Amino acid sequence: MEKNPKKYDPSGQNLRFKRGPNHPNSHDLYLEDGRILVLEYTRQAKSPPTEKPPPKRLLAKRSGKLRLRQVKPAENSPNTARFRRSAEHFPFQHFSFNQTPVFLRLAMPLIHPPMPPLPTSAAARLAALSLSMEELTNTFIGYPCAQDFNYPEIVPFLGYAINNVGDPFGESIYRENTFALEREVVGFFQKHLRAFANDTWGYMTSGGTEGNLYGLYLARETLPTGIIYYSEHTHYSAAKLVRVLGARSIMIRGQDNGEIDYEDLRETIRIHRDAPPIILANIGTTMHGAVDNLTTIKTILKELAVPRFYLHVDAALSGMLLPWVTDPQPFGFDAGIDSISVSGHKFIGSPMPCGVVLARQRHVDRVARSVEYVGCMDTTIAGSRNAVTPIVMWSAIQRWGEDGFRARMDHCLGMADYTIAMFANYGISAWRHPNSITVVFPRPPAAVIRDWQIAPSGDIAHIITMPHVTCEMIDKVVHETATHSNLTS
Repeated sequence: MEKNPKKYDPSGQNLRFKRGPNHPNSHDLYLEDGRILVLEYTRQAKSPPTEKPPPKRLLAKRSGKLRLRQVKPAENSPNTARFRRSAEHFPFQHFSFNQTPVFLRLAMPLIHPPMPPLPTSAAARLAALSLSMEELTNTFIGYPCAQDFNYPEIVPFLGYAINNVGDPFGESIYRENTFALEREVVGFFQKHLRAFANDTWGYMTSGGTEGNLYGLYLARETLPTGIIYYSEHTHYSAAKLVRVLGARSIMIRGQDNGEIDYEDLRETIRIHRDAPPIILANIGTTMHGAVDNLTTIKTILKELAVPRFYLHVDAALSGMLLPWVTDPQPFGFDAGIDSISVSGHKFIGSPMPCGVVLARQRHVDRVARSVEYVGCMDTTIAGSRNAVTPIVMWSAIQRWGEDGFRARMDHCLGMADYTIAMFANYGISAWRHPNSITVVFPRPPAAVIRDWQIAPSGDIAHIITMPHVTCEMIDKVVHETATHSNLTS
């Protein structure tokens, strides 16, 4: 008995056995209720008119006769084990009869196994982890993530496989998405980042780094021979992104206050005038909260007679701070930028990282591709994208509104000034930039950094007075800093 050529079989076994090519009969075997059944095919040129109708088990045929009979295989037969293994993995078997596919369904019922309950030990671990998170919240003052949120409305959506794959401004075949809410969130950011709706496009990202990658990706596609310039005070991911993109790049010196060194930028661009510049500017540096002067940067480009350039802005934190102050530094599309990345989980607050990237439509059109698989344009970095974070951002916008965000920003600025004053009471020099909630002070001892989750860099550290930071928290960390260090004058 020889094997037929392989057919689809998830178990990796060929389940059909056929007699010699000249034999008048051939047969297939399959498993039903633990029994090995034989489908036996008898070749006939034409069925007699008086022949009984074919059995109901025959689903497709060209000619011939099918007979079903049960056999009792040897208990230790390798074929028996083979058929049983296949049935455990795949309850359907595929056969062919006279080159015509025949699908026979096994008699065993298709019962979807329910999701098992969480083991007691695993539940205990999660409970302990939750308790640990609750305790850590009381000492979380060194990183720009708000924690004063509560979004119970997202819970029902955790029971669905929602996915915002594709362009949120299109219609995807994958309809379990939150595109409608994502479009409203993008529109909110467009308005407050001073973008023109018909001139810009955007989507929700996994955070600021993806937004920066997208902006630099568009820049490289627009200016393939360009050089990316970024300050030494730029977020640490910038160096990684230029390597991912395979782009030429030059790091520019930074000033002590966190801004880019404009003279070094001018001289470096002048030396490399043969390559169009791609500027990665900071609207709120990681450690200092410094804002690079976009007007000065554009003046440098004009004075050097640079005809082609791309200006991307990393505004992870300050992109949602500056819209709510009365006298912001230039930061939006009205300042001549080409793209901008802003985080959503920082000032607004979210239980999971997220952000928004906006770019001029003409740049996005360069990379857009139609994808039949999802039925819409591929304009984003990620394929599958989080569909819960648009609900979170949309809910926050509905809850706070513009006036609520302004009041929220006023509170953060007031808390920053309170922090500076408390440090001054102990003779410790601390400061912040205008419109910034990042308070810079001398690096504290390692114990303070560990206990209060403070981000250090060299000889400085910072406290970021996010909305959840309280006067009590500031009092404690300043007291411990003064007590365990020699920073006081």
